[in-house]
Amino acid sequence: MKNIPLLFFLFCFSAAVAQTQKDSLINQPSFVKEETDQGKDFMLYRTIVNVNGMLTTFEKKVWNWGGVFVFKNGQAYPVEEGKELPIITWEREKNEMIKKAGE
Repeated sequence: MKNIPLLFFLFCFSAAVAQTQKDSLINQPSFVKEETDQGKDFMLYRTIVNVNGMLTTFEKKVWNWGGVFVFKNGQAYPVEEGKELPIITWEREKNEMIKKAGE
């Protein structure tokens, strides 16, 4: 039980650091930042786009077993019957945002 205050502090501190980093990114001019991270069983491709202070994060997680999942601002793209595949929607929206950042 003695570690709970320390854990709470670390949680609050990491949240504050993340918000500070986000604030510093928002204050920059429009940009596109691409990152790649290797997980244990997946590759994560992240694209951060800032258009006039509005941050949008696109992530694609490719699993070793072949699964591919795409996210925009942490929300998964739904699979809807009769609509285009989520990966296609994700690519189109990501490319549109990158184009806006370059204008």
